[in-house]
Amino acid sequence: MSVSYILSRFVFRHPEPVSAVSFSLDRDYLFATGCSDHIARVWSVSDGNVLSSSDNTENDITALSFFQDTVITGHADGEVRFYRYKHSKLPHKKGTLNKLDYFTTIDCRNRHGRKSKGTRVTGLQAFSSRFNNENSKEKEYILVTTNDSRIRLCALDSFVCLYKFKGNVNHQFPIAASINEYAKYIISGSEDNNVYIWPFEIFEQDASSVNNAVTNRLRLSGGVRKSSAYQKFQGHSSIVTCAIFAPARTSSICRNFDVDMNTKYRDSPLKGGIIVTAGFDGHIHVFEMG
Repeated sequence: MSVSYILSRFVFRHPEPVSAVSFSLDRDYLFATGCSDHIARVWSVSDGNVLSSSDNTENDITALSFFQDTVITGHADGEVRFYRYKHSKLPHKKGTLNKLDYFTTIDCRNRHGRKSKGTRVTGLQAFSSRFNNENSKEKEYILVTTNDSRIRLCALDSFVCLYKFKGNVNHQFPIAASINEYAKYIISGSEDNNVYIWPFEIFEQDASSVNNAVTNRLRLSGGVRKSSAYQKFQGHSSIVTCAIFAPARTSSICRNFDVDMNTKYRDSPLKGGIIVTAGFDGHIHVFEMG
């Protein structure tokens, strides 16, 4: 079976341009899409059919994440909407279609100023973390990147915004922040040509030092803790449209092949890690944290 045959086996047709795609991490035969018709859809890779879809969201879907049994959509007005996907063990019958069940929204907007009406959600990444204690219960979060130069950390158990990471510039481009595979560092490109890195432990330390009563007051008052503690370096001579951490295995492969890479921050706790960046200049750069 040739690769070209696999790739062209199905055409997943949409009525309008597709704005976002995300595979399910739990079921690799499913993926979700966001479309300019304001509808999110769950597709089956095995037969090319739509298994489930949302109602019309009445707003552009600009980002999407498929995490466990939840389809999460980001919108042009700063809303993040959550839909529950009901998985059936029965064979899918052609022509049948289940609705994604909407159950809540997180409003990622500034409380004051010209951005208070909301800005485009440019990135969504849901993940789990045990903090620094391997014996603690795993907690689930979502990173929300928006065009107000903010990266928000929201809890998936309470659906509230817990923390804001800031420093990078993101007003016009669909720049998305992401967290590395061990949930230790957050990274993002920026319109000022730099790459920004925040240690996730800043939030962990704050979370462990604040008791529940204070946390509840903070949530009820709408207050959100903020962090500007970051490292940065110039990634390109133009806007850094994308910056990601490579998987740890990639670092091992590159060392085995003695790949020559740009080295940044020789005393960094990220030593040995690899960062890949893409720029508006059309170039892709690879950096090793030395």
